[in-house]
Amino acid sequence: MQEVMLNLYYLFFGVLLIIAQLQLQWMTRNFRFMNYHWGRCLFCIFLGSMSCTSSGEAFVQYIVAVYFFICAILFGMLSCCDRNHDLKRGDRDELDMLKQEQQEGQEN
Repeated sequence: MQEVMLNLYYLFFGVLLIIAQLQLQWMTRNFRFMNYHWGRCLFCIFLGSMSCTSSGEAFVQYIVAVYFFICAILFGMLSCCDRNHDLKRGDRDELDMLKQEQQEGQEN
Protein backbone atom coordinates (compact mmCIF):
# COMPACT_ATOMS: atom_id res chain seq x y z
CA MET A 1 0.00 0.00 0.00
CA GLN A 2 2.87 2.36 0.83
CA GLU A 3 4.44 1.83 -2.61
CA VAL A 4 1.11 2.59 -4.30
CA MET A 5 0.78 5.88 -2.42
CA LEU A 6 4.36 6.84 -3.22
CA ASN A 7 3.79 6.10 -6.90
CA LEU A 8 0.70 8.31 -6.87
CA TYR A 9 2.72 11.11 -5.25
CA TYR A 10 5.45 10.67 -7.88
CA LEU A 11 2.86 10.88 -10.63
CA PHE A 12 1.20 13.97 -9.15
CA PHE A 13 4.47 15.82 -8.54
CA GLY A 14 5.78 14.83 -11.97
CA VAL A 15 2.68 16.28 -13.61
CA LEU A 16 3.15 19.46 -11.54
CA LEU A 17 6.72 19.76 -12.80
CA ILE A 18 5.59 19.35 -16.42
CA ILE A 19 2.82 21.92 -15.98
CA ALA A 20 5.35 24.30 -14.42
CA GLN A 21 7.53 23.98 -17.51
CA LEU A 22 4.53 24.75 -19.74
CA GLN A 23 3.81 27.85 -17.61
CA LEU A 24 0.05 27.39 -17.61
CA GLN A 25 -1.82 30.20 -15.90
CA TRP A 26 -3.38 27.89 -13.32
CA MET A 27 0.06 26.72 -12.24
CA THR A 28 1.72 30.13 -12.20
CA ARG A 29 -1.13 31.52 -10.09
CA ASN A 30 -1.52 28.70 -7.54
CA PHE A 31 2.08 27.49 -7.17
CA ARG A 32 4.01 30.75 -7.41
CA PHE A 33 7.24 29.30 -6.07
CA MET A 34 7.48 27.23 -9.28
CA ASN A 35 7.75 30.47 -11.29
CA TYR A 36 11.28 30.98 -10.00
CA HIS A 37 14.47 29.04 -10.57
CA TRP A 38 15.08 28.78 -6.82
CA GLY A 39 11.57 27.36 -6.32
CA ARG A 40 12.13 24.67 -8.93
CA CYS A 41 15.52 23.94 -7.33
CA LEU A 42 13.88 23.32 -3.95
CA PHE A 43 11.12 21.26 -5.56
CA CYS A 44 13.69 19.04 -7.31
CA ILE A 45 15.56 18.59 -4.02
CA PHE A 46 12.27 17.54 -2.45
CA LEU A 47 11.57 15.04 -5.24
CA GLY A 48 15.08 13.64 -5.13
CA SER A 49 15.02 13.20 -1.37
CA MET A 50 11.56 11.64 -1.55
CA SER A 51 12.91 9.14 -4.05
CA CYS A 52 15.87 8.32 -1.77
CA THR A 53 13.72 7.66 1.30
CA SER A 54 11.50 5.10 -0.37
CA SER A 55 11.73 1.64 1.19
CA GLY A 56 12.28 -0.13 -2.13
CA GLU A 57 15.76 -0.68 -3.45
CA ALA A 58 15.05 -0.48 -7.16
CA PHE A 59 17.87 0.76 -9.36
CA VAL A 60 15.45 3.11 -11.11
CA GLN A 61 14.85 4.99 -7.86
CA TYR A 62 18.52 5.82 -7.60
CA ILE A 63 18.61 7.01 -11.20
CA VAL A 64 15.55 9.20 -10.60
CA ALA A 65 17.06 10.61 -7.40
CA VAL A 66 20.33 11.47 -9.17
CA TYR A 67 18.35 13.04 -12.04
CA PHE A 68 16.39 15.30 -9.67
CA PHE A 69 19.51 16.28 -7.72
CA ILE A 70 21.25 17.21 -10.98
CA CYS A 71 18.18 19.25 -11.99
CA ALA A 72 18.27 20.93 -8.58
CA ILE A 73 21.93 21.86 -9.06
CA LEU A 74 21.18 23.26 -12.53
CA PHE A 75 18.19 25.27 -11.31
CA GLY A 76 20.30 26.53 -8.42
CA MET A 77 22.97 27.66 -10.87
CA LEU A 78 20.30 29.31 -13.01
CA SER A 79 18.93 31.17 -9.99
CA CYS A 80 22.40 32.60 -9.35
CA CYS A 81 23.36 33.32 -12.97
CA ASP A 82 19.97 34.49 -14.27
CA ARG A 83 18.88 36.57 -11.31
CA ASN A 84 17.07 39.04 -13.59
CA HIS A 85 14.54 36.36 -14.56
CA ASP A 86 13.50 35.86 -10.95
CA LEU A 87 13.35 39.61 -10.31
CA LYS A 88 11.20 40.25 -13.40
CA ARG A 89 8.99 37.32 -12.51
CA GLY A 90 8.57 38.68 -8.97
CA ASP A 91 7.41 42.03 -10.34
CA ARG A 92 5.00 40.27 -12.69
CA ASP A 93 3.64 38.14 -9.84
CA GLU A 94 3.03 41.25 -7.72
CA LEU A 95 1.05 42.85 -10.56
CA ASP A 96 -0.96 39.67 -11.05
CA MET A 97 -1.78 39.54 -7.35
CA LEU A 98 -2.91 43.18 -7.38
CA LYS A 99 -5.13 42.53 -10.41
CA GLN A 100 -6.59 39.47 -8.73
CA GLU A 101 -7.34 41.44 -5.54
CA GLN A 102 -9.02 44.20 -7.58
CA GLN A 103 -11.18 41.67 -9.42
CA GLU A 104 -12.22 40.05 -6.15
CA GLY A 105 -13.04 43.50 -4.72
CA GLN A 106 -15.24 44.35 -7.71
CA GLU A 107 -17.12 41.05 -7.43
CA ASN A 108 -18.00 41.75 -3.79
